[in-house]
Amino acid sequence: MRLRNLSVSLLTMALTLSGLLVHRPAAQAGGICASAGTMTTARFAHTATLLPSGQVLVLGGYNRDTVSSRLLDKSGPDLYDSGTNSWTRAGSMVTNRDGHTATLLRNGQVLVIGGDRRAAATAEWYDPATKSSSLAAPMTTARSGGHTATLLRDGQTLLLGGYNYDRGGNRLATVELYQLRDTWVNAKSMTAGRAHHSATLLSNGEVLVVGGYSGGRDVLATAERYDTTTNRWASAGKMTVGRRQHTATLLTNGQVLAVGGWSNIDNTGSSATAAELYDPAANTWISGGTMATAHAEHTATLLPNGQVLVIGGGNDTVERYDPTTNSWASAGRMTTARKGHTATLLPSGQVLVAGGYTSREALFLATAELCAP
Repeated sequence: MRLRNLSVSLLTMALTLSGLLVHRPAAQAGGICASAGTMTTARFAHTATLLPSGQVLVLGGYNRDTVSSRLLDKSGPDLYDSGTNSWTRAGSMVTNRDGHTATLLRNGQVLVIGGDRRAAATAEWYDPATKSSSLAAPMTTARSGGHTATLLRDGQTLLLGGYNYDRGGNRLATVELYQLRDTWVNAKSMTAGRAHHSATLLSNGEVLVVGGYSGGRDVLATAERYDTTTNRWASAGKMTVGRRQHTATLLTNGQVLAVGGWSNIDNTGSSATAAELYDPAANTWISGGTMATAHAEHTATLLPNGQVLVIGGGNDTVERYDPTTNSWASAGRMTTARKGHTATLLPSGQVLVAGGYTSREALFLATAELCAP
């Protein structure tokens, strides 16, 4: 028995030294989520970006320890290293931001746009190599949050909608393009003002915009498509239910899966458990199956096997969508119920979940966890 154990130990050592055995921190197989350490600060309304190095950059957001307390520091980015399962401070930003967007560009830098009303008209570059930021050219329209930024095939970034606190919280229909020579160009406006919508780059290079809040008491069920070559918008049909703060995920078959979200402006009614699929070829919406739990302010991550992992949103549940069967199945639970978090697919195939807040909205989270689909 001792000889056998010795042989196993020697084999394990040899495989480790040769790089064939790779340590995977915390999370285990079988739909289990486990701790992935703690960020240097609690965050909500932040962004998470997978860098070419395999590290995850978390930017901005705000935090508070009670509902009535003042907002705390929002400027210092956090960097997650999956190799050590740890977080470190990663420099600073020029401006405090929450409700912004962060887009990894082809030059390896991260373009951070809008957010908090004091930064609503500004954008900045974050350089992962130097862990420093510098201001980019300002936008033509200030956007305080609820906007989207989509990296196009030609390297431009398409900025859509959102709202502007300084204009009474108006929901914007305006569209602009950021070009790598550090300039902004106005594009044709959408047919409706939208905030907390989704924007998905389709397989043909067009952009699908779904749902959102338009002002008043309207949560939109409509969708529209932007043709980047002609600078034109066209109707993309209508879902069966209005959605905002939902997710829309491009599947490997070219369809788009819309999941969850709020169906009213009071955050009291979710868009039920029914998911919907958009078929670009037919320009129609069809059923995307039924989840076990309603999700809003959740995340949806496309996995390497083509399935979609939906995490949290006012609960600790994790569900997996299989497009081959158009069905949903449980994929375990998180260690903490959260919403308003981020989820990032790592090169290992695990999903890093970071920050957010509890359903009580009194506790903003610095914790993170790894989920193994």
